[in-house]
Amino acid sequence: MKAHVDWQLENPENSIPDPTSRALDQTQWLATCGACHSRRTELTGDFQPGDHYLDHFSHVIPDETDIYYADGQVRGENYVLTSFLSSRMHHAGVRCMDCHEPHSGKTLQSGNALCMRCHTGAYPNSPKIDPPTHTHHSLNGAGGQCVNCHMPETTYMQRDPRRDHGFTIPDPLLTKEHGIPNACNRCHSDKDVDWALDAVEKWYGPRMNRPGRQRARIIAQAREGSGNSRDDLLQLLREEKTPFWKAVATELIHPWSGDPEVSTTILDNLASTNALLRGTSARALDSLVRRGDTRVDSAMSKLLDDPVRKVRVDAAWVLRDRVNPQTKAGRDLVRMLEYNVDMPTGALQKGLYHLDRNEAELAESYFRKAIKLDGHSAPLRHEYAIALSMMGRPEEAINALQEAIRLDPREAEYHYKLALGWNETGNLGKTVNSLVRAVQLNPRHARSWYNLGLARNSMNQPEAAIAALLKAESVSPNDPDPPYARATILRNMRRMPEAIQAAQRAVEIQPGYRPALQFLQELG
Repeated sequence: MKAHVDWQLENPENSIPDPTSRALDQTQWLATCGACHSRRTELTGDFQPGDHYLDHFSHVIPDETDIYYADGQVRGENYVLTSFLSSRMHHAGVRCMDCHEPHSGKTLQSGNALCMRCHTGAYPNSPKIDPPTHTHHSLNGAGGQCVNCHMPETTYMQRDPRRDHGFTIPDPLLTKEHGIPNACNRCHSDKDVDWALDAVEKWYGPRMNRPGRQRARIIAQAREGSGNSRDDLLQLLREEKTPFWKAVATELIHPWSGDPEVSTTILDNLASTNALLRGTSARALDSLVRRGDTRVDSAMSKLLDDPVRKVRVDAAWVLRDRVNPQTKAGRDLVRMLEYNVDMPTGALQKGLYHLDRNEAELAESYFRKAIKLDGHSAPLRHEYAIALSMMGRPEEAINALQEAIRLDPREAEYHYKLALGWNETGNLGKTVNSLVRAVQLNPRHARSWYNLGLARNSMNQPEAAIAALLKAESVSPNDPDPPYARATILRNMRRMPEAIQAAQRAVEIQPGYRPALQFLQELG
């Protein structure tokens, strides 16, 4: 790059080709732009124009957090690459320089003329647009400009107006159902959402019932904890045509990764030709690797030799407790961790790496570093507490968890971990109180329900214990632990038929589940 700049400075009027530059294809140009215009994690720190993006970066995509709206619109300061990758434009083959001059970033034409370079009907993948009839606004006003509807603008840091590159369709119905903003009400702020909804239904009718609307609904409902999310996300994962959105569905379905149907679908996507989907699928299977699922472990090991660095890093992270740091994937992972260790989240991840490799003292040093870098982060305190517990220091772990709860009192996981800490110190009353608070905050926190059942049983409250275990089964139907625990309680209550039925349910979930098999054998 320096040679290119130097040559241009020395030859400002020269019309001959620059001998220092090399021809890049559209994908390489996209990576070159995206190296700056993206919210991402650095993998190497040495990207050069012409390199492939995912060999050097891992970009943020919509997930269970709120940094993107469910339809893909930006919410946080996410720059533009991810939104663009989510768009139908990108999927159809549009790239940065189809619209922008590469050095200045300015558009090649102004106003609607830029969009109408393609939307004349001359391109097979580009729908023909007649601006006057399409916009239902005067072309001389703001409502007649394509970008104001499909690329709404957000100003960052009070001085940087930036347009959303997701090219989304304004949909007041999604605003009404899920709070997703629409361009109509951004402009017509004096009108309510029903006014906007009436207008678009009158103008566009059934065309508004497009796949993008249903996809946004599924994603929004998954974030909201809908009971149908598992099935809806699985359908989206199977039927969605765009690999980007399949990756998003994978991010959201990972809580159900233990479900055989879900895990099989995710495993199939490890062979996708799309690197983003392969890497996201690898991370979604993390919990199964932790449980010792040999089928997943074998599939993950193959990704350690993937041609794309991001995928190798994702696979190595999932296998972090055993990956050899001297292998190619191991070196890639360690390089990424060390490059980012001067940031709080980077130090946290380095600590987690050592924690899962049973290097608790080394992990603690990185957690302390992370906390020093960001003393107001609850997740850092949470992970530090786990390390302290592993080192046999439960009282200190409890203190760290209490500080995490002070910083983020509504995170159920922190109350759950605090309950485990109280249990470790023998304080059953505080254990139950923390578990009750956890399920109040998150009724779908299966392990809290499970442990609450065990704790209630220890307090000689068998009926309350069974009720809690049934809740655990309802929110985590593929976990054999709750029905087995229920079986043992029912046996002690001399309700043998129910006990046998519960143990059989555990075996049905996991045919090789030894505690339940032994239980049934003992009962004859």
